[in-house]
Amino acid sequence: MADRPREGDLDGRGQMSQRHYFAFIEFMLDVCHDQVDYMTAALNRRRMHERLIRAFKNNERILELGIRPESGPAVAALLLQGSMPRSDFKVFTGLSARPAIDELSRLIRAGIVVSPTPKSRTIEPGLPAWFAAEIFPDLHRRFQ
Repeated sequence: MADRPREGDLDGRGQMSQRHYFAFIEFMLDVCHDQVDYMTAALNRRRMHERLIRAFKNNERILELGIRPESGPAVAALLLQGSMPRSDFKVFTGLSARPAIDELSRLIRAGIVVSPTPKSRTIEPGLPAWFAAEIFPDLHRRFQ
């Protein structure tokens, strides 16, 4: 609509419609505002932590993979930090050495945690689509 020809003498000075151009700008600013509001709510630390803990207790895929609920706080810390040493993550799980190693392996297989190499000392959060949908509610609807 912004590329439509002028609609009368009061619709700007150029060849294109100024009225429709301003309507487009207003529409885009409304979309930006909506996205900022959504991301502010979605990235609220307390709420995101609650969604993560709930996911680790109730998500069928997580339960089927044998991932323990104790991993929720460790994954929350990883998400907030962006990356962390493998050894720190194991401590965050609260599990002893061997169970923590096994748990981290399950999380890597699930894609919830990413390790650049099998022996990498640093790990990062992974966000497979099914997991992202769990911790960022209605994210898929935002782009339809």
